[in-house]
Amino acid sequence: MSLVSVIINTTSILALILTYVWWAPLLILGLSIPLFYMASKSGKENYDAEKLYLKMIDDLPQGLDTHLGKIKEGRSTLI
Repeated sequence: MSLVSVIINTTSILALILTYVWWAPLLILGLSIPLFYMASKSGKENYDAEKLYLKMIDDLPQGLDTHLGKIKEGRSTLI
């Protein structure tokens, strides 16, 4: 589903709700926008932490790298 389609669907649903209860779309938007911002920020921090973790593993000496490589392979099967 494209971004334009999501925006059109969301706007349509909010317009339908607006015809019955004027304050409900305002409440929905008031709660959704901060939650979307927090989720986006949290996802970016999680991605950056994962990149840093993988870089640190790649910088380890060979002996430790072999052991942690097995751990890394196990993690990739979980993700």
